[in-house]
Amino acid sequence: MKAVRRPQLQLLKIQPAMLDPKKLKIMIVMGNAALTKAILMFGLGWCGYKLDQKWGTKPWLMFLGVLIGLGLGIWYILVLANRFNRNSGKESD
Repeated sequence: MKAVRRPQLQLLKIQPAMLDPKKLKIMIVMGNAALTKAILMFGLGWCGYKLDQKWGTKPWLMFLGVLIGLGLGIWYILVLANRFNRNSGKESD
């Protein structure tokens, strides 16, 4: 039998510019920040939803939880950006 050659799927085309360690570090830090923000918003929104069900205040505590999660997520992004700027300034000197 003759072996059939299957084409390989290329899900991600990695370009050499993407492998730059500094750019890779930025992508990892920002991905972490975005994921943390989403988890905070979802988690606090879910907690608010459950409290709404318990206390009958639907949908106010859920909205409050999402807003608090959004605020904490933005604060976390600002802290990470500040820390990243301080660290990148030391490395370039």
